[in-house]
Amino acid sequence: MSICACGCDWSELQPDLRPEHEIAVSRRIYQLCGLLPLDQDSKERLNPLQSLALQEFVIVLTFIAGLECEMSRATGRPSKSITLRNDELHTYITAAYQVFENWPQNFHQFLNAKSKGNVRLNPRDGKLDTALKEEFGTLFKRLYRDLQEPQFDFLREAFAQYLNHRLRAQYERGDGLFGASAFKDDKYISLTKARRLLKLSHDSLLDLVKTGEIAFAIRNQDRTVCYLLRLKDVETVKMQYEQALGSRGLAKELGVDQTTINRLVQEGQLRRKSRRTIDGYNSPKFEADAARRLLRKNNTTNTG
Repeated sequence: MSICACGCDWSELQPDLRPEHEIAVSRRIYQLCGLLPLDQDSKERLNPLQSLALQEFVIVLTFIAGLECEMSRATGRPSKSITLRNDELHTYITAAYQVFENWPQNFHQFLNAKSKGNVRLNPRDGKLDTALKEEFGTLFKRLYRDLQEPQFDFLREAFAQYLNHRLRAQYERGDGLFGASAFKDDKYISLTKARRLLKLSHDSLLDLVKTGEIAFAIRNQDRTVCYLLRLKDVETVKMQYEQALGSRGLAKELGVDQTTINRLVQEGQLRRKSRRTIDGYNSPKFEADAARRLLRKNNTTNTG
């Protein structure tokens, strides 16, 4: 069995010793075939491939490796990788396995490397597909088209996590803070529903997100990735805006003349709650409680 058809005796060859990370894939395949015992610490390792069966294990590796070269997914189709030499296949598969080590940090670095440029995400109505196809191309399309089975959800979850981190950095305020924290059980709605509730333009709605008044989340839904807004925050903003008053109404509510309100606005003491509505009409409004506290403070200062 050690003699090749060409006459070479493999038993006489010096073994080609490889570093540990280069034999990780071979060892895992031997384990999944029952030819080696499982690693004692396999469950503790931050590598999601440890939970996959053999077929899924091969599919995921060929998916990642196939983004670097012409390689078919293991579905019985004619192999596009037939022209690759064994050492080339070894290099691509080994590199693909490393993407899943130190999960998900290595995968996020892989996404950075695969990005075709800093495409600014502008989630019109929550539809990110156009921007993501432009930036990630085949990676994005195949992730949501070819790997639809639930065993591969961990890839899409890590992809959504990557987008959340990047968009948060894009929206981050100058003071390093980013509004209220969102929780896993919070209910989220689409941008379209939020716009209908608040009767705002798209840009004004995103301004509320950027200032941290409404929490957002990028999540996987219906075989794609969606941009969502936290319902509780949307309802809070709606209530605040409904309770806000125009300058005349505010003057009447506080028992002062409109000149006083205009002066406070010009001095920068009273901030407008201006929201551009869908029809483009700009209606400056003010929080009555905030104006009342401001007037009380000014009266106290003048009395003192």
